[in-house]
Amino acid sequence: MSARDRSRRERYVRVECRLATAVGGTDGLYLDSILEASMCRRAKTFMESSHGDRHAYFVPSHGDSLPVDAVGKLPIPIVRARVGDLWIPRCSSPIFGETLADDAANYTTAFPLDKVEHLAESERTKIMQSGGRYKSFRLPLRVRLVERMVWFAATNHPPSELRRRLGQIRHIGKKTSQGWGVVAGWSVDLIDNDHSWYAESDDGPVLMRPLPADMEHPEGLIGARRGFGGCVGPYHDRRFWREIVEPC
Repeated sequence: MSARDRSRRERYVRVECRLATAVGGTDGLYLDSILEASMCRRAKTFMESSHGDRHAYFVPSHGDSLPVDAVGKLPIPIVRARVGDLWIPRCSSPIFGETLADDAANYTTAFPLDKVEHLAESERTKIMQSGGRYKSFRLPLRVRLVERMVWFAATNHPPSELRRRLGQIRHIGKKTSQGWGVVAGWSVDLIDNDHSWYAESDDGPVLMRPLPADMEHPEGLIGARRGFGGCVGPYHDRRFWREIVEPC
């Protein structure tokens, strides 16, 4: 076995994120999605590399939709498995540590009317605050204060590579520009068993992440409920929503 083959063998890991602040928007905090978002910022660079064509990926401009055949093409250090027409990451949903606080915050913006003299004279005729450039809003955001979050995943890279990639991610969750989701540190530890999709328990296999409802699941699956939503990133994109089973 070559050194390259040894480095590509499948390993199982426990990934922990320690948080310095509350995290905003607790939906969709999937490790694969966090890694893909980080890679998107460098997609132009690796697409221009000598092996860029194998990823068949492009960076959509504002307002463009991601093509269906681009899903699962971003290179991340997590194994993906083909289920039907989707490449689903071998990575569990986030497992939150003890919740110290669970609240709602608001992020707002409003045009300061006392500063109107700083606008160009041509823009002072009408300032519309219900829409457009100077729209005012006040929107709620769920924030949860936890010390740590944990994921279980399968990787075909050395743990050091996953640590390196994660070490570049300083914020997670929504509205990080407002100070939410500051990462204090990451840890990646090897484990003996695969808990990415299912975990064994005394009562039977436990579902660990959303998966298509029509795929074959282990007998006696527990901790699952039927729903309709995404099981592959981008999780918010309704084109990829379907009947799923998800952890409960």
